[in-house]
Parts: sequence; structure tokens; C-alpha cells
Amino acid sequence: MSTQNKSPSFVTIITLLVAVIVLSGMTLAGLALRENLRFSMAISQILWIADSVRSLAAQQANFAPTLNEDLLNDLAGAGQIQANEDRVNPWHGSISAVAVSRTVMRIETDLPTRDCRRLASYFVSHQPADMGLTSMQVQAFDASWMEVYPFSPAAYPRIFNGACGNASTARFAMVFRLK
Repeated sequence: MSTQNKSPSFVTIITLLVAVIVLSGMTLAGLALRENLRFSMAISQILWIADSVRSLAAQQANFAPTLNEDLLNDLAGAGQIQANEDRVNPWHGSISAVAVSRTVMRIETDLPTRDCRRLASYFVSHQPADMGLTSMQVQAFDASWMEVYPFSPAAYPRIFNGACGNASTARFAMVFRLK
């Protein structure tokens, strides 16, 4: 009579380990893809708002927003967005666009701290002046606003890390020319 070995074979153990590693890798790749899509959508959303307001200002000769005028409401009034559309970023944080003057707008959004650093770095490295970006500010949780652009490029990593803070979220603001 033969006795069978009831312990798992070496091949079975290796197969299970490989399966766990592959599934873990696929999960991490999926999470990275989701985060990259959110980041890309946030950039597109911010640039779309800036371009849409500029387009509205160019189309309407009498477009002269007052201080703190809600420019997303102006876009809704012009039929370019629905009244409640584009008020939330891909991380479900708020986003707003207000007039700072008749020729300048400020777009603010709440986002995770790691993405705050990433967004600041992205805009600084992609010809901000060509986008009509005049300044960027960051407000870490329960802190005051800190200017992060314009500064010397060598100072950016230190500035971004300090400005965005260590809390889970930060508020990011960009000031764009309207015209």
C-alpha cells in the first residue's frame, strides 16, 4: 500500500507565489493608471476653464468681470457649461474660477497633497508664461497662501514640498491673464 504525500508540492507553491506577484503588479498598475488619468483630467479641466473664459471674453466686447465674479457662472450663462458642471475636480475636490480684475482670473482647486506637488511641477515645467499663467499659490491645510511661481527653478522642489504641506489635501490656485 502506498502513502501519498499530503503536503503541497514545490511547483504548486511557486505557482501560487507567481500568481500573487502578478496580481499585485496588475493592481499597482491599475492604481497608477487611475491616478495618471485623474491628473491628466485635472490639467485638462484647468486649461479648459482658462481657455473658455478667455474665449468668452474675446467673443463679448463688453465682457468686464468685477472683482470675485464667478466666471463658471458666466460660462453657464453663455451656454458653454451646465450650471453645475465642472465644479468638482477628478479627486472630487472643489474647483472655482473668479475674476481678480477685468483682465485676470484665479482658478482654485482642492486636491491631494502629492498631486498638489505634481501639478505645481507640471505647470512650472510647461512654459507657464505661454499659457498666460502669471502666478501660482498653494495653501496647505490650515496655513496661509504661499507663492510658488514665479521663483528660481532651483528652488521649486523645496518650495512645492513646503507649500503643499503634509496633510492629506491642499488648495492650489493659479492666476491667468484673461486677455
